[in-house]
Amino acid sequence: MPTYDYTCQSCGAGTTLISEISLRDASKLCSLCGGLLRRRFSVGHLQFRRSWDTHLNASTGTVVSNNRQFRDDLKRKSEAASEQLGFHHNFIPIEDPAQVGIDPARARDEARRTASYKAARRRHGLHSV
Repeated sequence: MPTYDYTCQSCGAGTTLISEISLRDASKLCSLCGGLLRRRFSVGHLQFRRSWDTHLNASTGTVVSNNRQFRDDLKRKSEAASEQLGFHHNFIPIEDPAQVGIDPARARDEARRTASYKAARRRHGLHSV
């Protein structure tokens, strides 16, 4: 669901609300003073939050169903790599791709291209190895 930034016209407090697109222009009230909120127009929010539906995580090669399990799997993988290669590894999840030099828009486009490619291979009976 999209997020929208608002400023209270009475007290000036800022807030971010999550709401359906169809409700974005509905009147909203400030939780602090009860004044009318006015929507601030800004660059959209890009949130890298994981959906923790049970899934196969390619980075660890395991099925994960929550954040703690994912972090534990990364820790085990780090320890195994450290032992095998002889120097310390510390695999951590990337919360913000920009902090490691990944352009979020480019990452999103690459994910779409990969999904399209995989879907086309499935349609034609070609399965990835």
